[in-house]
Amino acid sequence: MLRQVSLEVRQNLQVLEKLEQVSLEVRQNIQKVLEILGQVSLE
Repeated sequence: MLRQVSLEVRQNLQVLEKLEQVSLEVRQNIQKVLEILGQVSLE
């Protein structure tokens, strides 16, 4: 029982880490888009 729970916890942690990575990439992409939009609106 406990081993099962700890296994699930580890899997959930891995999912969370992947999500953090994805959200970081999304934030970076949004930043890039905003920079491009800023350059376009300046021209």
